[in-house]
Amino acid sequence: MFSHCSDSEQLAQPQAHSEELSQSSQINDYHNPKTPGKSQYNIFSQQESLLLKSIINSSNINQQLLNWVKITNKFNSVSKRQRQKVSLYQHYQRVLNVQHCKVWLKEDDAQLINAVNSTPARQWRKIGLKINRTSNEVIKRLKQLKYSTDALDQNKFP
Repeated sequence: MFSHCSDSEQLAQPQAHSEELSQSSQINDYHNPKTPGKSQYNIFSQQESLLLKSIINSSNINQQLLNWVKITNKFNSVSKRQRQKVSLYQHYQRVLNVQHCKVWLKEDDAQLINAVNSTPARQWRKIGLKINRTSNEVIKRLKQLKYSTDALDQNKFP
């Protein structure tokens, strides 16, 4: 970056830049509402979820053959926020997919407990695949069952 500068110029420039950076970072820290941890800006709003569902439902094709590039383009043209193809796909598969949104029965709880006990700790996706549920559904249900069952090792809970 400083290859065209002499040694004395190279030493002088970083100091000047560090003063500018410290001033600009103070301004950015003041105006940046982000807090450490999970970003609240990536969470889908209810309107975004409804928009995504309506776009997918209007495509009238098999769920296996959805064109996520077209869905993303359509979503981004309508939505205030720009989302990536992967983000839309994952949100649909993990949250909105109707095939996975089922009521938990006692038999399902028994299958879940068996799957958790036969799978290494915290392998939510593998557990979900065994019982035909999403990893989010597995985690949410385990949190509900956490204090109501003795059949599971507490170390295997989310």
